[in-house]
Amino acid sequence: MFFVWRRFLLVHLPLALLGVALAAEGIATLLKDIPLRRHDLDKITIALEQGGQSADVLVFGDSVTQDVLKTYRIAPAGRVANLTTNLASGIVGVMFLLKRYLEINPPPRHLVLVASPEFLSYDPEGKTAEIYITSVFREESEVAWLSRHMPEILEKAREPAVLNLEGKIGYPLLAVIAPRPDGIPEGKVLPVPDLAPEEGPISEAALQSVRGRIGTELGPTPVVKVVLGEICDLAKIHDFQVRVLRAPIPAEVIAGWRVSGALADFQNQMDSVLAASCPDIRFENFGAWGELPTTAMRESDHLRRPGWTNRYALVLREFVDSLP
Repeated sequence: MFFVWRRFLLVHLPLALLGVALAAEGIATLLKDIPLRRHDLDKITIALEQGGQSADVLVFGDSVTQDVLKTYRIAPAGRVANLTTNLASGIVGVMFLLKRYLEINPPPRHLVLVASPEFLSYDPEGKTAEIYITSVFREESEVAWLSRHMPEILEKAREPAVLNLEGKIGYPLLAVIAPRPDGIPEGKVLPVPDLAPEEGPISEAALQSVRGRIGTELGPTPVVKVVLGEICDLAKIHDFQVRVLRAPIPAEVIAGWRVSGALADFQNQMDSVLAASCPDIRFENFGAWGELPTTAMRESDHLRRPGWTNRYALVLREFVDSLP
């Protein structure tokens, strides 16, 4: 009996595990080119592959703007392409989406990036990078760029399939049966000029999530600086204008950043970075509307619905209308 168990442990079990690993690798190889359909970023990349997304204005940004543009239509058809994502994909995702857009569609007249300071201080890493970067942007040029500038996030992508069955087999299989997106996510509702924003207090949990932003470390990372430079270079090559705006932020968060000096330091760093590649561009905001009452938020990154999201949609519409 001892020799039977010894043979099982030393021969049969290792061979069985090797067989499972090889089978998983083979299945993953067959599925590796299937576009995934887990989140809006996947849907946008699939839509861009189809072409026909030509627009005068490309709007990029994080979730506070994405949340609004997925609900509201702020311009006539063909005027704006909603390419907003969220913090998870970072500005690296913005650059890759822009490059994919330019590969198939004519250049826009304007690129508008509406982002929080946190978005411009962040690089995707770990599981987040796997879900929102390395499993989405898999073209040879994209992998080469990541190898140069963010090699650490590619380690997960190189894991054997048997160690990442969900990512390399589960998600692709689900994508096979999922419906194909028929375009980029765009809102259908027209914003209403006289809709009053919500009043009254917000929950304690929402209040704490908003105030938690005050302690965030701000400052464009080396990767963010490289990406902003490349976006500005693309603007010169394809002759479109770039605007970089600060997303609306609760006034008490802005006040906290001002007291600590974090906001002024961030503004100086952004101006320096943009001056190197886009000398005519500054990190702007939406004027008086750039600072909101804390009660406008349903949590740290999203506005209360429908009043405050409607109000932001009106602000975005007015801004887009002002672009030549």
